Amino acid sequence: MKYKKGFTLLEILLVIALIGVLAAIVLIAINPTRQLAQARNVERLSDINTIYQAIEQFVVDSRGEYPQQITNTIQNICRTGTESIGGPTDCSGSVDLRILVPQYLSSIPEDPLGGAYQIRINPDNNQLSIRASSAELNQSVVINPRVLPWAEGGDNIYIISASGTNYRVHEFTTPGSTNMTFTRGGDVEYLVVGGGGGSAIAAGPPTAYPYPGGGGQVVSGVTTVNSQSYPVIVGAGGIARTGGAPGDNGLASSIFSINANPGIGGANVDSGDSGSGFVGGARSGCGTGGGAGAGGNGGNAIPTCGNNGTGGAGGIGVQSSITGTALGYGGGGSGVSWNQGAGPVVDGGGMVGLGINHVAIPAILPTRGGGGGSWQNGGNGTVIVRYEVEL
Repeated sequence: MKYKKGFTLLEILLVIALIGVLAAIVLIAINPTRQLAQARNVERLSDINTIYQAIEQFVVDSRGEYPQQITNTIQNICRTGTESIGGPTDCSGSVDLRILVPQYLSSIPEDPLGGAYQIRINPDNNQLSIRASSAELNQSVVINPRVLPWAEGGDNIYIISASGTNYRVHEFTTPGSTNMTFTRGGDVEYLVVGGGGGSAIAAGPPTAYPYPGGGGQVVSGVTTVNSQSYPVIVGAGGIARTGGAPGDNGLASSIFSINANPGIGGANVDSGDSGSGFVGGARSGCGTGGGAGAGGNGGNAIPTCGNNGTGGAGGIGVQSSITGTALGYGGGGSGVSWNQGAGPVVDGGGMVGLGINHVAIPAILPTRGGGGGSWQNGGNGTVIVRYEVEL
């Protein structure tokens, strides 16, 4: 009796495994997920081209007028499908293009995955711009894109959202010189803060009469940059000095040829002045005045010696939300009186309380260009730049 030779179980398993390996190789080569995403991006480009052409024809027929809701601010296009103008669809908060249906469009195209198509009048050239906000594969699907600045450089780089606009923020906080390189130019906002002045300690009882430093100048504004590298200088805070020597002045900060002056170190008679030109508080009796801030003068000491004396308040700094958080910059250091707590200080200036027998109690250290409080160095300056980005 003859038996037909068949496959063993091992052979069958090997063939199945080989088929699986080959199938995996083919899938990797084809990458269907990427192919599908690419196909959706092509569909998105077709959709926004259709919308663009319909609006341009509408403009021709209406003698140069765009639909009224289209502005320089980017907005979502309302998902109305085939709904014509006057229908029940809620388009609040988005651009209603139903005026185009059915004469210019049979329906309003919609993103294949439900994302938003967005529209604006491009402020760069006053022409229509449409984009797909949900484009995949890190691709940009847009007609007439807005050219926005882009740069590299800084100790901290991050994205914030403020009042519905996205910004890329660059913070320079390390004292010294470096560069910020723009690969695309445009309008940018800046905040430049000089280094704060260090405090001084008068001759006599070694810790009885310290004089705080002034805050660094704060300069802010908007400028237009080109595609190039710009030198950046972050000014260091001044060093505190003892034995009657004045505290060191801070160092200036700069970018785009815009300078922020440093705060002046405290002397053994007067508190330091701000780099902005404000004056530190005066000594009175056994108390010392506060250092000047970038936004105001320092406070004078209350003229009472002994345990009841009160130091003058540090001068107010300048508040800014350029980082997305309201912070103070360039505050003056607070003054003290013998054996008495320090006066109040705001916006980045330093403050130190006093314990018995003239022993210092650390309190608030100077930051963001603030002047040094008693026994403190001035705060280092900072340079911050931000610009609008489209995500």
